[in-house]
Amino acid sequence: MVGGQGLTAGGNKVKFTICGSARFEPEWHEWNKRLGLMGHIAYSLLTFPSVEGSKSWYSNDEKEIIDLVHLAKIEESDAIFVINKNGYIGDSTRREIAWAIIRNKAVYYLETVWIRQRRGIADIRGIADIPGWVEHVRKYPLYGEPACGDPSAERPLRFTIGEEGLP
Repeated sequence: MVGGQGLTAGGNKVKFTICGSARFEPEWHEWNKRLGLMGHIAYSLLTFPSVEGSKSWYSNDEKEIIDLVHLAKIEESDAIFVINKNGYIGDSTRREIAWAIIRNKAVYYLETVWIRQRRGIADIRGIADIPGWVEHVRKYPLYGEPACGDPSAERPLRFTIGEEGLP
């Protein structure tokens, strides 16, 4: 239990599948950690280019399996979180977003301004709409702000856990 609530959508805890290009691997790790520290469950990639040595380590058959496994993760999720850094959404991610929408899953975007400008859609969920986001960002600020009261913690897209430990 986290904060007296179980890990259920009813308790404002959500099962997310993270989607986006593997080229944004640091952001994948960052958001997997952030969503987890908020008490949410986050499904990530099967593996990463840094582990395998390159993005093209797999065969065409393995790529098909990897894509199907990711769609299965979306099926088991309440929502997806799209890492659309600088507005980039590739073909696989477009397919995952379409699948999530067809399956009535909520879709949250890292960067909503790109979607609003390019697609003309005003009603978009962003990181501020994630349950528990406000409380989380107070403990673990973004983009070079001091984390947990430590003014030396000025690393973009990183945060530290203070002496008090995990939330």
